[in-house]
Amino acid sequence: MGVIEKYGLNPKEWIHYGQWVQPPFSASFWIHRYDKDIIKKMGINSLNGRFIMVNGYNILFKDDLVILNKHLRRVCNNKDKNFFERFNRISLKILDDHLKLCSVLEDCKEADIELFDRFITSAKRVMVPWYISVILVDFLGEILLEKAEKYNIGSSTIVNSIPEKETLMINQYNEALGIRSLLEKKGLLGAREEKIKQDKELWKKIEDYVKEYGWVGTHHFWGEPLSINKFLKEVVLLKKSSERIEDIDLPDEFRFLIPVAGDLAFIRQYSAEVFDLVAYKARPLLDVIAKKLDLSYEELLLLTPIETSTHLKNGTKPLKENIIKRDKGFGFFLKNGKEIIVDDSKEIEKLIKAFVPKSDISVREFEGIVANKGYAKGIAKIFLVPENLSKMKHGNILITPMTSPDFIPLMQKASAIVTDTGGLLSHAAIVSREIGKPCIIGTKVATKVLKDGDEIEVDAVKGIVRKLK
Repeated sequence: MGVIEKYGLNPKEWIHYGQWVQPPFSASFWIHRYDKDIIKKMGINSLNGRFIMVNGYNILFKDDLVILNKHLRRVCNNKDKNFFERFNRISLKILDDHLKLCSVLEDCKEADIELFDRFITSAKRVMVPWYISVILVDFLGEILLEKAEKYNIGSSTIVNSIPEKETLMINQYNEALGIRSLLEKKGLLGAREEKIKQDKELWKKIEDYVKEYGWVGTHHFWGEPLSINKFLKEVVLLKKSSERIEDIDLPDEFRFLIPVAGDLAFIRQYSAEVFDLVAYKARPLLDVIAKKLDLSYEELLLLTPIETSTHLKNGTKPLKENIIKRDKGFGFFLKNGKEIIVDDSKEIEKLIKAFVPKSDISVREFEGIVANKGYAKGIAKIFLVPENLSKMKHGNILITPMTSPDFIPLMQKASAIVTDTGGLLSHAAIVSREIGKPCIIGTKVATKVLKDGDEIEVDAVKGIVRKLK
């Protein structure tokens, strides 16, 4: 009996919701993201909370999406400010509490089981505002698109109308631009480290910046922390974002939706940033835990937090041969509160075939939503995760399932950005506006239809991506 039959997974009850590749350790937080008490306090009821992840493909319980969609449309139609104020207040409290762990985690030198469990519990709580905001911003994006079509307003105009709120990454970007400006004024932009070091005041600014934003470029516990060498290479590519379009007088129907969109987009982005920042601060703790279990840091990420905690408390060590195959692929879900991890390649293939729709790879032209206007022609580079960054050359076109904070260096190099998933309030939509890059989102098929080396054009006015060769 296969996994689907054994655990009663009916494909008709589920919907594929994009691909976010990550290791089992990180995937666990999404699987355990459902905290009934927190969600109830937010004013949302009756969610099932079931979730399947297979090789990064996110499979959501269809009824949950229906409930969240109906709930959002109801509060928007009723202009219910109370719901959004309560959601924001609860979310920010959870995120602020999580940030308080930073100082304890970064100084950790022992395999502290209590601190590990405290970190895991807090990180699971962060997943609630992150997950709920991901779904709500996508549905709110659909509502905004419906309104925009009604009044013949372009999607990029709506994105540009959403108020900006400073997240950690926006602060980081602005500070980086400030340092770039100083380097340029002093004739040091692109200079060697030895020469820049001679300006002690400027070098101190760079050191302080890298220390504060060392977590930039990491996501899902993966990725290389920011270094001075890495920053000095990337800062050369930075440029001020293009001027925002002139404000227009939107119809009354947008007066409630636009500020709400700004708040939800902020929670979505800020949740991801806080999760990544604290995960980065937890690396010293995870490093000593890995050593205690005779694992490398990368091998530790093949365990789930529950498995890790169990080994620590029992004084046991995992058999590497039992977990190393997860590096090639895995499926993950809960059944009656118990973690089920599938690492058999044939069963993984069956899960993907049953739950992930196939794309027609012969397609040469496809459409998406314009997040930021512009045009680009160049070579496509596919990134499911931001690794092997050297294959991305300045002016290439970034093709990815979705972007996240660790994609920023790739987005800065790109002449345009195309994603499979995401709506008007997605990370790609917001960041592309900030860095002035043409961007088409929600194509559903970009990473399946295109391959590395394809020459393509991105018409981010009409929302069309075309293969040229």
